Amino acid sequence: MTIIPIPFYKKFLGRLSLKAYTHGTGRVDVRTNGELALINEIIKIIPEDTRPLTFFDVGANMGDYSNAILESCTASRIACEVHAFEPTKKSFFELSKILALNHNRFYPNNSALSSESGQISMHYDTEGSVLASFYDRSASGSSQKLERIEAVTGKSYMVKNNIKRIDLLKIDVEGHELNVLKGFED
Repeated sequence: MTIIPIPFYKKFLGRLSLKAYTHGTGRVDVRTNGELALINEIIKIIPEDTRPLTFFDVGANMGDYSNAILESCTASRIACEVHAFEPTKKSFFELSKILALNHNRFYPNNSALSSESGQISMHYDTEGSVLASFYDRSASGSSQKLERIEAVTGKSYMVKNNIKRIDLLKIDVEGHELNVLKGFED
């Protein structure tokens, strides 16, 4: 199993991420904050013999990043698939609407990626919050709600779905990133 960064990409990523983010506005919109520009540049440099491309969107929320990847691949006429992971019910419902856009290579998962498989409590202040977390933030002054969610390891997901490599792994999980990465270990 090969996980990003693949050595070929290492020399490009620093330059590309800096280029993409300096054109951004600081907003959380992948089309205007530079992330879409980064996605487009990465798609261009991935060798053709590795296609179709495989993207993981971990902490997909409402699917903006997944949709941007799918649109970029379609516009570039590059075969790709996106595996999106969003554990909260409300956000997953919104994420699933991307399927209505006829993306037949989009695989939404109503689960989290973590270092272990099983049930985890998700804390949030409002349904669909981009700040939902596995960590209790009630000390911040906002009231917290809990939702029990299913977690799987990245390795078990890849084995179950016969995925040999990931070309781009986007993780936005409000402090749980290291646990996501640990879930890909042998």
